[in-house]
Amino acid sequence: RYPDTWAKFASAAGDSTATSAPSYANSILYTDHILAEIFAYAEKNLNLRAMVYFSDHGENLQISHNPDVFKFDMVRIPMFIYLSPEYRAAMPRRTATLTGRRDAYFTNDMMYDTGCGLLGAPNNRYDPRQDFSAPTYGFTRETLTTMFGTHALTEDVDPPMYAAGVPAAPADGKE
Repeated sequence: RYPDTWAKFASAAGDSTATSAPSYANSILYTDHILAEIFAYAEKNLNLRAMVYFSDHGENLQISHNPDVFKFDMVRIPMFIYLSPEYRAAMPRRTATLTGRRDAYFTNDMMYDTGCGLLGAPNNRYDPRQDFSAPTYGFTRETLTTMFGTHALTEDVDPPMYAAGVPAAPADGKE
């Protein structure tokens, strides 16, 4: 998950690296570093207009991500969509749509359609109803499922804090 040089947090002797909170924190720290490097390179060298990140799965530190012992934190994933000032100016409707969906529910199996929408590249397999950035997206906690349709999101009795609404960052960007 990360090089030894990124082991900033130490696990207790005998702890599994797969289920250790310090190991998980190290992997997040390293992922953040890699994302920052990609962003900096793309912004400087590739005319970056948009950047999307999402994890393929969440994690339960007690049982890892074994689908046979399903817990909803296994499917809660980090995701962000960065839009440059140039993209926001060129695509104000899409930008406003995404901004309005800050607290909306989404499953990462819809990322293909969202990617097509962000790129302005619809095709014969594109479904605008599954494009998180399109006005036609209408899925809610009540209509979404996960784990190949075997679990409704409404089964999650402890929905994550970010879905309930996280305060926006101050307009000046300062914390």
